[in-house]
Amino acid sequence: MKGLSDSKNIKLGVVLSYVGMGVSIIGSLFITNRVLNLIGDYNYGLYSFVNSITSWLTIVSSALAASFLRYATLDSQEGDETVGRINTIYLKLLSILGIFVLFVGLGIVLALYMCRIRIGTYSWEDSRMMYLLFGLSIFNIGLTMPTSIFTLFINYKKKFVFGKILVIFTTVLNFAGHFLIAYFTKNVVIIAGFTIIITLITFAINAFYCYRKIGISFSRTLLNENKSLLKSIIIFSSILLFNSIVDQINTNVDKTLLGFFSSPENVTKYQMAQQLAGYLVTMSVAVSGVFAPSIHEMVASNDQESLNRVFLKISKLQSIILCCVAFGFLTCGKDFVVWWIGDNRIETYYVCSVLMILSLGPLTLNSSIEIQRAENKHKFRAVTYFTLALANVGLSILCLNIFDPKYAIYACLCGTVVTTICSHWIAMNIYNKVKIYLPVRKYITTLLIYMLIGLLCFAVVFVMTSLLFETIESHLFIFIIQGSIFVILYLLVCAVININIVKKYLYRFFNREKGND
Repeated sequence: MKGLSDSKNIKLGVVLSYVGMGVSIIGSLFITNRVLNLIGDYNYGLYSFVNSITSWLTIVSSALAASFLRYATLDSQEGDETVGRINTIYLKLLSILGIFVLFVGLGIVLALYMCRIRIGTYSWEDSRMMYLLFGLSIFNIGLTMPTSIFTLFINYKKKFVFGKILVIFTTVLNFAGHFLIAYFTKNVVIIAGFTIIITLITFAINAFYCYRKIGISFSRTLLNENKSLLKSIIIFSSILLFNSIVDQINTNVDKTLLGFFSSPENVTKYQMAQQLAGYLVTMSVAVSGVFAPSIHEMVASNDQESLNRVFLKISKLQSIILCCVAFGFLTCGKDFVVWWIGDNRIETYYVCSVLMILSLGPLTLNSSIEIQRAENKHKFRAVTYFTLALANVGLSILCLNIFDPKYAIYACLCGTVVTTICSHWIAMNIYNKVKIYLPVRKYITTLLIYMLIGLLCFAVVFVMTSLLFETIESHLFIFIIQGSIFVILYLLVCAVININIVKKYLYRFFNREKGND
């Protein structure tokens, strides 16, 4: 691992990110269902409900952690190669947050438990189990906060291969542990406790690697000795926190409105659509995430030309991958949804198709968000997204009142479509062009080319399979055949328009083979 260059770490990091994502998807589709059947819908629902609430506690630490790269890079540029001062400041801040979460969170849970206060309409037995789950989840979050400094330092040093391998290992361990616990004990509390063990294992491995392999260091600096830096970190992280809250609002607004104005069935359909569309986010971050340290270095050295080149490189790779997945789902997703959750939830396919295609703009732009952070120019994004989040709520409510109740799910979708186009597709591209000086015209051209390729491949496969497989009733078979034909056709077209790049990599590959001989 030590001998790998930064460029190889980045390339292998991207590949391993997709391997990890594949492991996660397979685990979610197969292991999670088995765990659900073993411990029961009710107990698993309590576990999921508790985690959905305690996950909000991680927003503050996530915003603080997201600012680490910027200040570590700036400190390194000023001569502190080990960034020991920044490591110490962030360790102390994250530890303060962790201790606060532990004392306040566990204190509230313990007080409610001692007073035997029931949660909502749940019985005391269920409430007691949930208090225990809350306690374990809060303890795990409080433990994760200070120990995350080692993960941040590994990413800063661009050791993505080690980081991604560890993620794959802990993901497999997590799924295996959950299944075995559910199989032998059927106890959801033990599953929650096992998560803490995973956190401790991750911490031990990361800490060992940082100390023994990449030389992490800490200084004796005090927070009150760095008041101006501390103030800058808090202000910068506060804007990131505001962005995270707005993103959470945008993610949950449609489901919340459907819950109030429609039915739980529509909420479930929309949730399923978001779950599938969420894999695009993972695929996008897998590419852009490994370039984040390099982006901060380029901004610190004021290298706009390199920034433009990296931005176009990342957005092009994301466009190729994400357009393949989005339009591939448009092609064969209907049969997948019917096979997966039944034809009575077919709205999931239509909603997911729209969400996937709609997200192509923002997800291929996420490297520009990292550039904005590095340049401390991310306030505009926060204000714009918050304004349009409010507009989304208002527009969705208006559409719900205009549309027929049976089309409520599409009424909410209309608000999301309009506000996403205005914010991500229009406003952010204008801002990136005018204030960040990125080559937006080239980016848009590239994205539209691959969207057009995806649309044409969809049309060809749709016509072809409609004629050849009209009488076949197996949805899984049609899904596999349609998906395979689409991917092969799409990749062939992409290879043709990128023939020079393909030739270059083939030349390198075969010359390397000859050298080995």
